[in-house]
Amino acid sequence: MPAELDVDADDPVLVGHDWGAVAAYAADRTDPDAFDRMVAMAVPPGFEALLLEHPRQLLRSWYMWVFQLPDVPERALRWRDFALLEALWTLWSPGWEAPDERIESVTTTFRAGETAEHALEYYRDTVGAQLSSLAGDLLRLDPPSIEDVPPVRTPSLVIAGEDDGCIGPELFDHASDIIEEARVVRIQDAGHFMHREWPEVVGEEIVAYVNG
Repeated sequence: MPAELDVDADDPVLVGHDWGAVAAYAADRTDPDAFDRMVAMAVPPGFEALLLEHPRQLLRSWYMWVFQLPDVPERALRWRDFALLEALWTLWSPGWEAPDERIESVTTTFRAGETAEHALEYYRDTVGAQLSSLAGDLLRLDPPSIEDVPPVRTPSLVIAGEDDGCIGPELFDHASDIIEEARVVRIQDAGHFMHREWPEVVGEEIVAYVNG
């Protein structure tokens, strides 16, 4: 029987995966006292500064740079009824075969209205600004470093997949340098969607951390 959460209502916990992890780090910068603890999955803190320390990540993040182009990403995303979505999931979690119904559910969501355009805006608004800042720093020969990343003050559990094809697991080596009180867990035989690949394993890690 899986362990159960034992959390006081006055001690809220924020849990986020991917963009949710990015939002969690932003929430900490806004108000580090808002949450008792955080759980961030699949994205480490200080991603922008880590890019230059780990150049291979620039290749892993190729889709982010492509998404900055006008018009092309929209057409690429809709090509062959959003085949790119399944391709990315396969690259990011190479050892996991996502259930057909899950892929169909995501594809159905993207078929609706302007969902594709709105999804791409995440990358254009957030990553585009980071690229402009990074380019300016490089031109001034003053690239960002780990020391420049604001500390994460909320105690945090950071979970990475050992086989993540989207975010290199080596980027999580720096999490304890940025988060004042961090526990970093790597899930073996798991990719970017570790919480779907190994829900019981990830769930137990989260429950143990929160209860502890």
